[in-house]
Amino acid sequence: MIELDILEQSKAEQRSLERGYLYKDIKLDLEFSRYVRDELYSIAEPKDLAELQDAQSVFNAVQNIMTTAPGEKLLNPTFGLDLRGYLFEPINTTTSFFIASQVYNNLGVQEPRIELEGVSVTGEPDEAEYYIDILFSVPSLDIYNLNLKATLNRDGYVTI
Repeated sequence: MIELDILEQSKAEQRSLERGYLYKDIKLDLEFSRYVRDELYSIAEPKDLAELQDAQSVFNAVQNIMTTAPGEKLLNPTFGLDLRGYLFEPINTTTSFFIASQVYNNLGVQEPRIELEGVSVTGEPDEAEYYIDILFSVPSLDIYNLNLKATLNRDGYVTI
């Protein structure tokens, strides 16, 4: 009989699987995670790329959609929202409305795990940027009122 205790699931994974859901993703900054064996005097060793689970994974997916323009992702040319087109428009309530409408109408379609509760876009003409506040929930995980705050300026879409 062969036992592979290295492949045991973490407690967070077990809880997620007991609920029937498990969302998993890697961290975008490609950090390595570490693990410690249950042996006496064991040291932390590099394991693999750090992972995000459940709510963190969904949050990461929303950030990916917001920072990707359509056509940038191979084999999925419609993935992402292109907000850079609004950078050279006048900073006013009309442009803020169109940005909010684009996010509200497309984000939920591209990320079906979320339910959008609100999108707020505020233009700051003196700073030449928009503040974007997205409020959403992940009903399948019973997580509500997640908030993603970001700015849209000459550097692009930057989360706060």
